[in-house]
Amino acid sequence: MEQLWDLTSAEPNVHKSLKHDSLVTEIALSFDNRYLATASVDHFVRVWAIESGAAVATFKAGRSSPGAYQ
Repeated sequence: MEQLWDLTSAEPNVHKSLKHDSLVTEIALSFDNRYLATASVDHFVRVWAIESGAAVATFKAGRSSPGAYQ
């Protein structure tokens, strides 16, 4: 289970489970450090508000096609 941690305190607090059904393979932080995006083998991209730990968006991602980048 993936979790979003608050690392600003001396004792980290888990905000919330990231609710992916599979391994998270990618993460990205917004330029203003307010949002975190996670991508998973479950083919979902989820966007999280870092301060609250709340999910603010969920997107169904497509599958890669062999040779798509050739």
